[in-house]
Amino acid sequence: MRVLIAMMLLCLPLQAAIAEEADTDNRPNILWIIPEDVSPWMAAYGDETVQTPALDRMAEEGVTFLKAFANVPICSPVRSSLMTGRWAVSTGVHNHRRSRDSKGRDAIYLEEGTKALPSIFMDNGYETFNIGKDDYNFVYNRRDLYSAGPDEVEGHIGDKNGPDFPWEKLAEGKPFFGQIQLRGGKARGKVDVELDSSKIDMPPYYPDTKLFRKRWEDHYRSIVDTDAEVAEIFEKLEASGEADNTAVFFISDHGFPMLRHKQFLYDGGVHVPVFVWYPNGQKQIQKYGSRRNELISTIDLSAAALELAGIDIPDYFDGRSLFGDAIEPRQYVPLSRDRGDFTFDQIRAVRTDKYKYIRNKYPDVPYMQPSYRDGWPVTKEYFQLKKEGKLTPEQALFIADTRPAEELYDLDADPHEVKNLADDPTYASVLARMSSTLDGWILISGDKGQVEETETEIAAVVARWGDKCVDRRCVEYRAKYGDEEPAGATGVIQEGK
Repeated sequence: MRVLIAMMLLCLPLQAAIAEEADTDNRPNILWIIPEDVSPWMAAYGDETVQTPALDRMAEEGVTFLKAFANVPICSPVRSSLMTGRWAVSTGVHNHRRSRDSKGRDAIYLEEGTKALPSIFMDNGYETFNIGKDDYNFVYNRRDLYSAGPDEVEGHIGDKNGPDFPWEKLAEGKPFFGQIQLRGGKARGKVDVELDSSKIDMPPYYPDTKLFRKRWEDHYRSIVDTDAEVAEIFEKLEASGEADNTAVFFISDHGFPMLRHKQFLYDGGVHVPVFVWYPNGQKQIQKYGSRRNELISTIDLSAAALELAGIDIPDYFDGRSLFGDAIEPRQYVPLSRDRGDFTFDQIRAVRTDKYKYIRNKYPDVPYMQPSYRDGWPVTKEYFQLKKEGKLTPEQALFIADTRPAEELYDLDADPHEVKNLADDPTYASVLARMSSTLDGWILISGDKGQVEETETEIAAVVARWGDKCVDRRCVEYRAKYGDEEPAGATGVIQEGK
């Protein structure tokens, strides 16, 4: 009898482990669909110019976040933020395409104890994968982030489907955290979609020309194309039998790739569509409603993904709970923009429900500095129209030779953000309050962008971009040291490869 009892006691840990594993197997899959450069021009946000049935379904059956904002309007900083759950300026990933230099001159390492989101999922028994671009500004080994990938290549960089990678089958063994990247707005409207151009209202800050209007129309076409890709992903997920137990997030990295949108802190650059769809977790995700109007930052979605998986949100996360029992709504969302490619800048902003406050560190530098967009036909036309004096005051704001040190907008009265109230004495108290709020956030975030890039870091910019960089920093560097040999133009540092 004693032997039997002893054997039973020995079996208890094994039985507990089996029970725990069974519970683990029932945890939801988390799937992020991340299109590039997509603004919320869709029915769920009140725009019915084009039909988006797959996204409409996500909105109708899941949750729509109506006021979601990217903390940076540039690809790599905001994607890095999604991976860390932190503000880009807090971890030092705020400048575009850091940690690509093969000599390590601009390398950013995450602080000890800080783990990227996929690694947290891996530590908790999840398979992880990424299909498409990653574009992170910190040093990492893809194999530490992603456990599976097409052709046995972890952290695959390629098209949205990979080479027939059966990502949906990962859940047969464990739950998965996966990311599928879509071209989104960068597809530039290659699909053939009939549009009634007369129903498209051009914003007052752009000239209403054929070229500008086509760019607008092409973004709608890109959204239709993105919706079709989302439908394909859902079809694959449902065929696997895993759809009900998968929380699907649709998150654009930032807004429409246009002159005053992407790379800038107006709503066109940072307001993004966000949907969360999860049949088995319907009660949890709709606890606060299916159309949520509170302000959120997209880094809150990093916290929400862990939350739905039953994983504790790390203390170092700046992202906040969205589906918990005691959520803490944001009173404002902070926004930042620093160097993009070879264009140096520093812009900070805070957005509340009613107001937007923007601070430009370099008011003597035009918004339209030399950049990768200079070859676009719309850019060339914009400068030509300025030269010919054919722009309205609103259209000329963004192409002026200088810019204001501060900008303040009443978003209710002026949703296009063209009437700057910073010098209006009527709004002096609002300006002071918003400015103080920004100062406070800069302090608590440990904003690393307040410190200029070092000469060593600028060497990496010169090595990558050569004479394309005409900023004074690059000019002064080349005058002092000469040109740098090209180094690390693509890819990332991969330790332990």
